[in-house]
Amino acid sequence: MRCECGQKNPPEARFCMACGRALGALLPEERRFVSVVFFDLVDSTQGFAHELHTAYHRLQEALEEAARVVRAQGGFVHRFLGDGILALFGAPRARGKEPWRALEAALTMVRTSPLPARAGVASGEVVWAPLGDGQAGEPTAVGPAVVLAERLSKLAPPGAVLSEPRTLALASGVRARGIGTLEAKGLGPVEGHLVEAVALALRPEAEALLPTLRRALAQPPAQLNLVGPPGSGKSLLLERLLQDPPQPVLLLERMGPETPLRSTLLQAVERAFGHPEALLPPGGLPEGLERAWRYSLGLEARPPWPREVLEEAMLEAWRQVLSALSRPLLVVLKDLHAPDPTLTRLIQHPFPNLLLLAESRRPLFPSALKVLAVPPADLPPLLRLQPALDALPMAERQALLALGVLGEAPQELLARLVGTFSWERLHQEGLVEGEKPLPEVAQAAQALVPEDRARAWHLEAAHFYRERGEVVPMARHLKGAGREKEAVAALRILAQKTWREGRPEAAIPLYQEALRSTPKGWQEALREELQDAMASLGLAQEAPSGPRSQDRALQAFRQARNPLSLLPLLPALKPYPLEEAQARLQAAGALWRAFQPRLALEVLT
Repeated sequence: MRCECGQKNPPEARFCMACGRALGALLPEERRFVSVVFFDLVDSTQGFAHELHTAYHRLQEALEEAARVVRAQGGFVHRFLGDGILALFGAPRARGKEPWRALEAALTMVRTSPLPARAGVASGEVVWAPLGDGQAGEPTAVGPAVVLAERLSKLAPPGAVLSEPRTLALASGVRARGIGTLEAKGLGPVEGHLVEAVALALRPEAEALLPTLRRALAQPPAQLNLVGPPGSGKSLLLERLLQDPPQPVLLLERMGPETPLRSTLLQAVERAFGHPEALLPPGGLPEGLERAWRYSLGLEARPPWPREVLEEAMLEAWRQVLSALSRPLLVVLKDLHAPDPTLTRLIQHPFPNLLLLAESRRPLFPSALKVLAVPPADLPPLLRLQPALDALPMAERQALLALGVLGEAPQELLARLVGTFSWERLHQEGLVEGEKPLPEVAQAAQALVPEDRARAWHLEAAHFYRERGEVVPMARHLKGAGREKEAVAALRILAQKTWREGRPEAAIPLYQEALRSTPKGWQEALREELQDAMASLGLAQEAPSGPRSQDRALQAFRQARNPLSLLPLLPALKPYPLEEAQARLQAAGALWRAFQPRLALEVLT
């Protein structure tokens, strides 16, 4: 698929590999957590008073260089604004480490600019959506963080980057100097900090794992699986290790089904060895295996072999190449959550000079080092989970968002909401448990999906459960759709039916659930029904004007003088287990005394 910027992307790509634009339809509106950089050239318009053509080219050169820095740091150049740039980290796609990337980009932009420049950096939630019913084209980011970044850039001295407390709190390790409270136009007072250097500092629990990680990878052969839920800090720990690696490194990013594996592998090999042939054993490979190996790197067209034959040849070729390594090599597989089966087989095999470090959410092999059982609670859910959500294929991402909003849903319902998707893929990615999303995934989905879309999904889920006759989940989703009265009415009808069937103990939680969201005008009646249901089990006093006080069968029971006259009342007393039991005991006693033990036993049973 070709992007508007001209970049040709593989058919499975969701975002442009050059500029980061979305390729295909996302939600028409999303909430995103972003770090915003507003880069501003200082007094650039003064040049236009002299030589217009020269001033234009100087301005163009400065802005193009700034944009290059943004893209190199994984950001998105959202707007060129006269003599400035608005850049986003976290929209339309998140890659992780957004606050660090934004601050690093801002510092580099300012320090390498051929013209005097300054920048402001702020972080927070924004709405990512097209304005004007989409007539203006691509989506835009709207939120306080965008405005604050612009205000900070105007308050920053030339040659400086000014940020605020939230961004700095999220980017631990960054060195900044407070300059006091500043007045941001339209936003009021804000605490300003001049950014001096960007570095990565791990949380104490992750820092404590670093020596263990280094020991495990000190000598080949070694295999280690870095395991943790999404947003737990695996990638940060990995990056900290790679700042001073124990051995030469071959780094492979996001080795998943959507990754163009051959180009990724070739780029990694070229970075580590200069040219791929440097990896080959001294005597080379047999002709067929070398052909398969060269194909795996994208250096040769696909051999005309059956798929199984080609996969076995590639597997054997790489086994021979890795077995012949003359010096230790650390191979790092990042984000290996849904690995290719052939790759999975390869990494199970130990090699004399190979150290293997794989990052995943679920264990891939026995030697696993768990980072955190639970992600840090003080990080915004969107910041933690956006990279995991954005890395999914479109269909699976939509299904996971719907599941996160609904809380729990069978695959049939999700397919009805978003179309065909792979449940197995979500399981492989470690983002679901049974038919439920991970709690942190649900938090992120509920923060990301706009309210009107969430309500539409809840309403469709309510229709789904109504068709199946499942009232409780139907009512829950009616409530989620904003139809509280319908939800309460459905629960009340079910509670009354359950009570009439002689199961007030099952009706009580239904009444309690209904009362949590009942309109004020219904509360008194529902409370009386709940109280009477509890009274029917001897758990409460009867409500003065509740349904029990108006029940003729109960009135007849209370007025009966002859125990045998209670026999015809027994079916009508079924909703009232306490009174029904008393009536049966009295009637059975009378029958026993009348020398009719068989009938007495029938009444009791």
